[in-house]
Amino acid sequence: KKLSQLLVSEGQRVAKGDPLFVYDTESTQLEIEQAQLEIERMNTTISNNNAQITQLQKDMNAAASADKPGFSAQILQLQADIAQNEYNIKTKQAEIDKLNASIENATVCANMDGTVESIADLDLLLAGGLTKPDGSPSNVYISILADGDYRVKGTVSEQNIYELSEGTAVIVRSR
Repeated sequence: KKLSQLLVSEGQRVAKGDPLFVYDTESTQLEIEQAQLEIERMNTTISNNNAQITQLQKDMNAAASADKPGFSAQILQLQADIAQNEYNIKTKQAEIDKLNASIENATVCANMDGTVESIADLDLLLAGGLTKPDGSPSNVYISILADGDYRVKGTVSEQNIYELSEGTAVIVRSR
């Protein structure tokens, strides 16, 4: 996705639910319009096929019995085309719904109270050039430092990881 607008700056305090940035939805809107045009085209095709079926049924009723299998085969083919177009319409509608949801979620909001600690250089982030302090690659655009709670950073090894679970009491000593 393409970023449209950055709404915060480094050092700014944010509350849970405050908007941080907005994605550009112009290309998504164009995709929706294109999909709607395709649905209209398929509906027109279905309408035309139904008209052809009606005409073929009239012709089949007036035709000699030797010609009726040919008309019947054409009618069956048109009915199959209609069913395929109806399926394609449902698929396109699901795609439109997904794109609409993407537009509705274009604004990314803070999920906690805190202070904007850092905002990454977007070009560097997209190029994959950002790293964490430990040297591993990072894909974090905005880092928020939570307010009001203590954050404890610790080291766990393969040998003692099974001793820890959520809610386990631990002793924390300040350096």
